[in-house]
Amino acid sequence: MYDLLRILYLIYPKAGTVNRYMMRLPAQYYPPDYEDCHRLLTHFITLIHMPYRIVEQKKYVTEKEDVLMSLQMLEIVSLKTLRSKEERAADFLLFVERSPGQRKEFTCLVLRNLLQQPKTTVHNKIQLLIECGYAEKTGGYKNRGYIIV
Repeated sequence: MYDLLRILYLIYPKAGTVNRYMMRLPAQYYPPDYEDCHRLLTHFITLIHMPYRIVEQKKYVTEKEDVLMSLQMLEIVSLKTLRSKEERAADFLLFVERSPGQRKEFTCLVLRNLLQQPKTTVHNKIQLLIECGYAEKTGGYKNRGYIIV
């Protein structure tokens, strides 16, 4: 999210906007720093649509659509970042259990071929399963075998 804001700031460094529709975000749905992100996203979305916006006193006027777009972007980002470890582990476990021909015991190589992801990503997901208590090591080697509990 912050990388996107930095890129947009590089594109539109000194343009001004007037926002008549700005409202406070409900605190129970978003983290506290998202209010600033919402304000900045609305500003940049207005600037992206500047050919279609009215100019008053050398500033672009924000429309309702710009505020709604920034809220939708915040929804997408907040849903991805606010998921707990347990929810991510449960989703991953559900994916592994639904795969065809998969048994209760698996190795990292089998998981890597199943997910088609790099070793580090698969290792992090396995560590997440172990932390949440969904899997445990069965082999004596560091990266050999795991069993789903």
